[in-house]
Amino acid sequence: MSKPKWRPANAAEATSNVAAFIEFARATGAADLTPAEIPAFRAENPAEFRALIAAFAGLDNAAMHALGDEALDRLAHRLLIEDERPDG
Repeated sequence: MSKPKWRPANAAEATSNVAAFIEFARATGAADLTPAEIPAFRAENPAEFRALIAAFAGLDNAAMHALGDEALDRLAHRLLIEDERPDG
């Protein structure tokens, strides 16, 4: 039996970067996550997570590799933890 899909509980969750990231991961077939599962996915699949964050941020492979792991980790933190928006 498959797990039920996570759905935002309120408007704040629905408009968060985490919700958008989860939907992006689902749409690309990369992962079906809940917010609580993101840290474990990140820890268990660091390269896949960084590639997913880069794609979510609109970076191509060349830009992703030019940035490197540390910068992608900072980007993930700013997007998913701080909920920072590039247009903000």
